[in-house]
Amino acid sequence: VVEDKDNKLALKNLGCVCFNLYAYGFSGLEELKNAVQYLGQSGENEELLDRAKSDLETEQTYARTTPGPEPSFKDKSQKALLAMADEAQAQGRNALSLRILKHAALTARSVSAKSLVANRQGMLLLDDRKPREALVCFQTATKGKPKNKVYLNNLAYSYWTLYDSGKGTVEDLKKAVAKREM
Repeated sequence: VVEDKDNKLALKNLGCVCFNLYAYGFSGLEELKNAVQYLGQSGENEELLDRAKSDLETEQTYARTTPGPEPSFKDKSQKALLAMADEAQAQGRNALSLRILKHAALTARSVSAKSLVANRQGMLLLDDRKPREALVCFQTATKGKPKNKVYLNNLAYSYWTLYDSGKGTVEDLKKAVAKREM
């Protein structure tokens, strides 16, 4: 791109790299903005450009959201805690959502409830671009409910994301395939 600012292939490839750096948690908002710019200039890969624009819009919405006061977790049912976690995540307050889910995990009584909360924690961590941390949660979810296809699929996806991000190993890729085939 430095050599030829009109090279569509180079612009597309640079946009893809910038997006992946953002998506896998190696960089932040600035790299996402670069991805939108380069992909837009290339006129290629409209699908990835749409994803990048959507992520950028979400990030900008989160930045404009004024956080409310810290909610009380005391005497809340698991259902109420999960709703609170969803609301916090929708506001871009992922750290708060994770704290709420951790509290829900402590109050969960049944194996099914514990697995549900662990799966939700994993999904939040994947959304927050933390595949290694998500992996632990999905392992917990599948340990409690080893035949649950959703939990197994999420575990497989987490292994694949870890591998694909460059943070994992070939063993992680093999585990992704093995879990997906279960």
